[in-house]
Amino acid sequence: MTIKPRLKERNLLTKPMIFTLGYQQALADFDHGRVFHDYSETRISFGNIVSGNRIREIADFIRGYNSAKYEAIEKTK
Repeated sequence: MTIKPRLKERNLLTKPMIFTLGYQQALADFDHGRVFHDYSETRISFGNIVSGNRIREIADFIRGYNSAKYEAIEKTK
């Protein structure tokens, strides 16, 4: 029998992992020559505030994706 962590504990554990998934997706897009997606952090952050942090995972993924995207762009200059 496995014990599931409480919702708050699970969210704290997954935040860095979700950010990393977004980061890795951007790097994979770059490595495969794909065009970067244009995710608006401002709109997602606003939606996250309005929804009471219900889309936090999406916001974290997009922050990771955009972080890697900007780093990749800077390295190619």
